[in-house]
Amino acid sequence: MIQQQANEWSATNRTSVEGVDCFSAKFVSHVFDRHSHEEFAIGTTLGGVQSFRCRGERRDSTAGHMMLMNPDDAHDGWAGVRAGFAYRMLYVTSDGASKLVDGEDDSGKGRGPRLSRGLFREPLVRDEPIAAAFAAAVEDLLQPANSLQAAERLSQVLRIVFQRYAGVSEGEQRPGATARITQVRDLLESRYSEDVTIATVADVAGVSRVHATRQFTSTYGMPPHAYLNQVRIRHAKELLRAGESMAAVAVDVGFVDQSHFSRRFKRSVGVSPLAWVRSMGRHTSN
Repeated sequence: MIQQQANEWSATNRTSVEGVDCFSAKFVSHVFDRHSHEEFAIGTTLGGVQSFRCRGERRDSTAGHMMLMNPDDAHDGWAGVRAGFAYRMLYVTSDGASKLVDGEDDSGKGRGPRLSRGLFREPLVRDEPIAAAFAAAVEDLLQPANSLQAAERLSQVLRIVFQRYAGVSEGEQRPGATARITQVRDLLESRYSEDVTIATVADVAGVSRVHATRQFTSTYGMPPHAYLNQVRIRHAKELLRAGESMAAVAVDVGFVDQSHFSRRFKRSVGVSPLAWVRSMGRHTSN
């Protein structure tokens, strides 16, 4: 499903490879809110300058760069030059990565070391040959009646990517995750449909409001309100897949109204809720 406005466009596609979705776009004025994904986000910039903040630093991706984000890596995004940028990103679930990278079957048995269990050390690397091979593999993936070749080619590229750039153990990812801050995260995960206040967050964290926000942001890469929005959007996707109307979904997950929900969804996902649900092969009403 392609969504186009002026000289910007975006398209999200379910692919024939299990556990892999593709997002392609050209953006000029669109700005992504700070957000994260449950899946690995692996992509390359095709043209222009794609700027984003991740792990405390600004990054500028151009042609020849690979963006390698682990699940829950918080980041935003905007055009680094007036002409904007074009890119393609694959969202790969942990199970999808196991099958593509490690050759694991549904029983969990694989042919070698479990490379996909590693995490990427850096969210942006320059590797022109791999970026070109990745772009070609994704192009194959989007062609009809090409599933077997596409899966094989993508598997080869992703295996090299994980071999070269992954390896950080999961335990190293949340060094600031104290028990109280983890409880704040659990609160946001379980009470996402409610109007959670900063006073409640501070009470659970056991520190002042300012310190609660700082500690949570330091641990999870975004403040509590941004994290809450991501939890709401994740649950909204599940409801949209089930066929609920956008108006009902907006209320069910805790947004003020459908308009607010649509704005937040697009600033995190890159397309409107309607465009996204159609790309998933579903239908929903307003």
